[in-house]
Amino acid sequence: MASASDRIELDELKSRVDLVELFRHHGLEAKKVGKNYFCRCPFHEDAEASLSINPKDRLLQCFGCKQGGDCSSGL
Repeated sequence: MASASDRIELDELKSRVDLVELFRHHGLEAKKVGKNYFCRCPFHEDAEASLSINPKDRLLQCFGCKQGGDCSSGL
């Protein structure tokens, strides 16, 4: 079980991850739509941009395969 200090350290590391840049680094073009960004989902065959990235809350959600989470979700 993680200690409180481990949790604080993990939260700080996650706060430094820019999800939009992470996906761009892996070759996925993220386009801004409103407050979020959308790109093809790397978790399934995706012909259209079904993955939503919320940079403010640092969360992602695919409307195709339902994969979601944050930067620690096993990208």
